[in-house]
Amino acid sequence: MTDAADTRNVARTAMPRVTARLERRMGKDVERIAFFSDAVFAIAITLLSVRIAIPPTASNLGHALADNWREYLSFALSFYVIGSYWVSHHAMFRLVLRYDGVLLRMNLVFLAMIAFLPFPTEVIGRYAGQAPAVILYASCVTACSLTMSLVWRTAHRRGLLDPDLPRPVIVFYRRRGVVASLPFLVSIPVAFFAPTAAMFLWAALIPLGWVGERYGRRLISWDGDTPDGPAPPST
Repeated sequence: MTDAADTRNVARTAMPRVTARLERRMGKDVERIAFFSDAVFAIAITLLSVRIAIPPTASNLGHALADNWREYLSFALSFYVIGSYWVSHHAMFRLVLRYDGVLLRMNLVFLAMIAFLPFPTEVIGRYAGQAPAVILYASCVTACSLTMSLVWRTAHRRGLLDPDLPRPVIVFYRRRGVVASLPFLVSIPVAFFAPTAAMFLWAALIPLGWVGERYGRRLISWDGDTPDGPAPPST
């Protein structure tokens, strides 16, 4: 009985130290998750340019290069989209203090969506204006946005965020992915009837991103790692 009691006492004494070490180690592991995610973003962006076709002949090269304008536009579009996701993902993980297996797997699903984007980018670059290409691209970007929102919801619901995080910040990141998906989500049914017009709807992503960035900066201190607290939007 004495040995059992001594064992329990040792466990009670040791566990706080073990927990503290695990918390410190987990903070470093969150950085590893962010670094791995950064690498996936970098590779996806690199593949965008690799997939731009080189003209097969040097005769009338200028005309051949000009004929690739759809691929240049698709590269610029996806570069902006992936870059926006990277900025949002970076800002989100600055507010994540710890992780668990569920968050890891959800983040991997999101990164899989990002890694897949060069494929629909190539398709829309070659077949811009055709309904299947527009629907494929819009569906993939919508899936990226919604999955990124699920990453944030997972971190929040499982208590992995900074406990002092103001509620307006939590709500902002919860809605940010959903709002970013709206231009692409709306364009999917439009593409069945007017594929080219559906593509013009994607331009709404730029003002939406600008407004979201300004509002986000009012909620979070982007110069430090701790939130400043909610600030009411200007009227």
